[in-house]
Amino acid sequence: HSVNGVSRLHTDIIKKSIFRDFYDYTPEKFTGVTNGIAHRRWLNQSNPELCALLNDCIGEGYAKDAAKLAEFKKFENDESVLKRLDEIKQIKKRQFAEYAYKKQGVIIDPETMFDVQAKRLHEYKRQLLNVLHIVTDYIALKENPDLPIQPKTYIFAAKAAAGYYMAKKIIKLICFLAEDIKKNPRIREKLNGILAENTGRPLEEIARDVLAGTGLLTARTKFYVNPTGKFVVGGPTGDSGLTGRKIIVDTYGGMAAHGGGAFSGKDPSKVDRSAAYYARYAAKNIVAAGLADRCQIQVAYAIGVDRPVSVCVKTFGTNHGVTNEQLEKVILSGKVFDFRPYALIADLGLTKPKGWCYRDTSNLGHFGRDGFPWERTDRVAALKAAL
Repeated sequence: HSVNGVSRLHTDIIKKSIFRDFYDYTPEKFTGVTNGIAHRRWLNQSNPELCALLNDCIGEGYAKDAAKLAEFKKFENDESVLKRLDEIKQIKKRQFAEYAYKKQGVIIDPETMFDVQAKRLHEYKRQLLNVLHIVTDYIALKENPDLPIQPKTYIFAAKAAAGYYMAKKIIKLICFLAEDIKKNPRIREKLNGILAENTGRPLEEIARDVLAGTGLLTARTKFYVNPTGKFVVGGPTGDSGLTGRKIIVDTYGGMAAHGGGAFSGKDPSKVDRSAAYYARYAAKNIVAAGLADRCQIQVAYAIGVDRPVSVCVKTFGTNHGVTNEQLEKVILSGKVFDFRPYALIADLGLTKPKGWCYRDTSNLGHFGRDGFPWERTDRVAALKAAL
């Protein structure tokens, strides 16, 4: 195991302050490896014009070995190469200007210098400092429109958490400043600013490409991307879980697969816990009904969608007179087991325990002992009737 501080600054802080004792004891476990870009995407895919120049100068080996790009340095004083670089830069600037106009309707002069800041929007990421620089130039140009400064277009592209109030204020400032500059044609000749909107492909489009040919796409396929439209609760408040090993110890040991961000550390309103209990309830009734000797049920939910988005039943070849697909269909129908969160919580009485308490789950595990509602086998007759 090792600790990566990523930047040199943060690595030094970790070594000298936060984890100094650990660093003194095992210095070899502390590294500072900066994240880099994938050149095959940002160069080979996005800039074929520059790739053509590189191929002519150093060959195509850099596509597999980025270190070979260093060979391009020997052309730093080659006038013909530098001329082609300038031409390529102008081509890419014109392409971006055309894209921005088509995508957002904004007008960019490709002859201006592009000042691009594309990174996560945060107070310490310096977008606000950059905006204040624009404001300074804007004020100076309003006082003297003939001020001899380099014409610039400031381009911001960023993502930010939906609940990050200050980030929203900075975005608003960028947009209002850009709109105000538009009202002054003489100033806009030397100063412009835009906030690039989401430039990625729609997630549904990407998902369809990935799933093409798998047989998983049908006319009934639905894509859920953050169905609630917000996710503003994080950290211990929203995900106060215990470790994966604790989950396994609390449930089936190494016998069955078990996933989820938490179990004992969450209250029953979270399906990580309540649906695990209900899956146990359904699986136990399937075995008690003689439909299988072993049964494992996997349930998946999307936040904001009441019913499971998928159910997978495995009986490991021990099923009797019924298929896994038939069992899945019965579960999804809701006629015997209702896997909607509020329904299963009520069905098992998880918010108002009677004859048991959550303290009882703190030792000897959650499953395999009488007394818990998810250990009942009272749906046997209903299961057989549904099949």
